[in-house]
Amino acid sequence: MSVKRVMTFLGVLSVSAVVGTLSTTHATDAGSCSERYKIQRGDTLLEIAHDQLGTVFAVQDIINANRAHIGRNPDLIFAGDTLTIPCEVALDRPLDWTVVPDVETLNALIHDDRVQVLDIRSHRDARSGFIPGSVHVPFEVWRSADGSVASLSDIVGLSGLRLDQPIIIANTKPTESALNQSAEVYRVLEMIGAEHLAVLRDGYRGWVTANLPVAASAELKDPYDIQVRFVPDMRSNTVDIFQGVALALSDI
Repeated sequence: MSVKRVMTFLGVLSVSAVVGTLSTTHATDAGSCSERYKIQRGDTLLEIAHDQLGTVFAVQDIINANRAHIGRNPDLIFAGDTLTIPCEVALDRPLDWTVVPDVETLNALIHDDRVQVLDIRSHRDARSGFIPGSVHVPFEVWRSADGSVASLSDIVGLSGLRLDQPIIIANTKPTESALNQSAEVYRVLEMIGAEHLAVLRDGYRGWVTANLPVAASAELKDPYDIQVRFVPDMRSNTVDIFQGVALALSDI
């Protein structure tokens, strides 16, 4: 029997700024409630959570329901084993949202409609394509806002980004320059109230290298009116973000 290592939300890097809460409870379809699921070769807990419970954010509920069986290391599951699928998942509990998901984790996450991919590559770099469903707002646009509340309100509103939903920032590749840009956009978004933020570990180039699907254009979300405001009790500072992301990327 082969062992399949899976990515979960259980803490590649612990950063207080990226631990938050999501919506209330989610009831599963009657057909899947209390059923047993046999793990198939290639399954991950994220995919099982999405397919069986409708959201990847239910992964912890599956772990909790199978704690005795899974044991202390939920990063390992075995093809052929059987999991209990809970009837309800409580999404109002804290989630350990890793600050640097890799492309495999993102590929599972983007099946959840609440997860937004923010592509900050330049227009020139973006000619090669996009991660499906991503919103394109180049770094130059964020920099030109220069901390203006009015400008940031326009950027967020016109792009359709929702600050109350998870945002994963994607740049070209994990270079120092791209890292600095991603961390700066991370800081700006956190300052205006975004709570669930992450930086794609491998960048767009890692996505392409992994032979994952590419879209010809970015997604155009419906614009909306928003008046952003700066959050006075920001939970981490610029140094935390730069050092935290750099540490997680240091072994690439």
